[in-house]
Amino acid sequence: NPSCEVAYFDAGRQRVMRDELVVPAWPKHPDAPLCACFRVAQGVFEDFGRRGDRSAMRAFLERTVSADARCVSCAADGRSCATEARRVFLRTLEEATGT
Repeated sequence: NPSCEVAYFDAGRQRVMRDELVVPAWPKHPDAPLCACFRVAQGVFEDFGRRGDRSAMRAFLERTVSADARCVSCAADGRSCATEARRVFLRTLEEATGT
């Protein structure tokens, strides 16, 4: 939830507050890139969905598993954005096609 003051937490009850983030991180800062490695904004995935551009989405997802992906060091939570990018794409595709 972007309005929650807690940015990230783990099973050990450790947490990072939104104001402790070194750089703006999505979704706490909606203008920050959804993909920290490649600096890709949420709007790009929404555009893929509106256009129904599955090949562009597949190409992006292939980058997320390439040697160039640096999720552990770039992403605030250390995880790949692939799941969230796919979710945004599919939600927008569904809205655009009405399915």
